[in-house]
Amino acid sequence: MLKASLSINQLWLFTAMVTSFCFAAYDADDTLKLNAAIDYRYDDNVFLLPNSSSNSITREYGQRGDSSIVASVGGRIDVPLSRQVLYVAANAARQQYLKFDELNYTSWNGQLGWKWQVGSQFSGDLNARASYSMNSFEDVRNGIIDMINDNSASWNGNWLFSSNWALLANIGYDEQTHSDLKYQDARVVNYGLGVRFNTDKGSVISLIHQWQDYSYLRNLFLPADKRGYHEQNTRLSLLWPVTANLNLTANAGLSSWKSKADTASTESKPQGDIGFNWQITDKTKVSAGVGQNFEQFNDGAGRNLERTAYFSSGWAMTEKLSWLFNFNYRQQERESTLGINGRKQNYNTTRLSAAYRPIRSVSINPYFQYITSNVDKGLDDYDDAQAGVFVRYDY
Repeated sequence: MLKASLSINQLWLFTAMVTSFCFAAYDADDTLKLNAAIDYRYDDNVFLLPNSSSNSITREYGQRGDSSIVASVGGRIDVPLSRQVLYVAANAARQQYLKFDELNYTSWNGQLGWKWQVGSQFSGDLNARASYSMNSFEDVRNGIIDMINDNSASWNGNWLFSSNWALLANIGYDEQTHSDLKYQDARVVNYGLGVRFNTDKGSVISLIHQWQDYSYLRNLFLPADKRGYHEQNTRLSLLWPVTANLNLTANAGLSSWKSKADTASTESKPQGDIGFNWQITDKTKVSAGVGQNFEQFNDGAGRNLERTAYFSSGWAMTEKLSWLFNFNYRQQERESTLGINGRKQNYNTTRLSAAYRPIRSVSINPYFQYITSNVDKGLDDYDDAQAGVFVRYDY
């Protein structure tokens, strides 16, 4: 326990040193932006275990909850070169638990990109990203510690061929590998073409068709080349500024996908979402929405269809203090190309937080969050309560 205590003290010291070094005026338009943050959290069900359940780690320590501290540093630099902008961003975070030493680790992510422009008609973005993080215990049970490496690259371009119309194109690659659940290692390649129309009153309408090839990298009952799927998705999107204070967004489309193991069967499913943001007064705003979309990476036994709904409200109590309330509903349903639906799992998340800015560059955010989860098949119902405070300094 002495070792864990010393590590946490070192985290506090490290963050304090970085913060004091970075103490300067913050401007969102700066070429170089740096930040340091520390997040203290108590979680009463770290492993998201079903009620009255345990695993080898909780049995060893005799508790299901624990406190953790995450110290992080990050930064971004944007370098304009004529009409081009090169950018680099990176972040590293150290997670330290008071009891559950097995969960202590360092995560990181980095991004390198180029916002390009040719003449007045052609523009877009080219970027590459990499990250290392721990898999969520929502997806991994029984105390398994699964680390994920994620490497991706993407390109998108716009051709503004008139004052209101543009052609759109994109291509992307994403590969995800796991330290423990190696059967989930996968890569996805996608590309799309579309068109966008900007109205004279500020609305944006776009239509895009997307192709996707999803491949698993390892065998699991089936050869790896039979475990993935092909997908095509057509989507119509709308951004409508109804008034100066009210914006409406909507997406509607159809996804058709087929398993590589069963090329004769195709499953089609409507996808889409609708939401709004409303600035009711100078101090009060609300947003809400509902949607249905496929989750990207799955475990290979089908695909997760996610149905979501959310409500959020914010209140600026003073110039320095604001409050935010969020409620999110999420339902996951497993689907296959045979039209067979698996179990449904429902999540309800309620979160109350505050944001206090004593100066422009410092934000102090206490929060409380409560999650309930229930399953229509099985005994995996659980609840989880978290409380903590997140402090960030921007340089």
